[in-house]
Amino acid sequence: MTASAARPPVLRATGLGSLLGVLPGGGHVLSSFASYSVEKKLSRHPREFGHGTVEGVAGPEAANNAAAQTSFIPLLTLGIPANPVMTLVIGAFVIQDTQPGPNVTTDEPVLFWGLIASMRIGNLLLGCVLGPLLEEYLRRALLISRGDPTTFVTRPISATLLGLGLLVVVLAVTPAMQKRREKVFVQDD
Repeated sequence: MTASAARPPVLRATGLGSLLGVLPGGGHVLSSFASYSVEKKLSRHPREFGHGTVEGVAGPEAANNAAAQTSFIPLLTLGIPANPVMTLVIGAFVIQDTQPGPNVTTDEPVLFWGLIASMRIGNLLLGCVLGPLLEEYLRRALLISRGDPTTFVTRPISATLLGLGLLVVVLAVTPAMQKRREKVFVQDD
């Protein structure tokens, strides 16, 4: 099995994990088991499950990761912990004398935005760890291609991912540009 065999199970499991992760009381566990079951039923070789097949490992892991992210939704909207980790987060809220629920964003904006900032900082520490690896493999790819940057768009997968990345950047920048244009072209009476 190749890494391309993991792509469909990961995509299916991400959607499944996102839906089940919102459920309070074990959505993260249910998502892993449900993903494993779905992948085993869809597999052409179900007898390999339980022996380290790519689909049986990648699907449940992706479902678990997706469920971990969406478990913040019932916590921040309803004040209900979706799993034991979210219970600890509620404990942190209580220690800060904060009532978890939909009013957290307005009653305690510093705490709420601190939580969001901590997630961003975590992604920054991850970027710092993975950044040097990215640079190393970028250099290797350019050395192998003798400095030809078109090597990154010759394969459909890499071209698609680079295109999606560019689209996300354009969509993020477009509203800011639109607001600036509106300010520039406002006529004073």
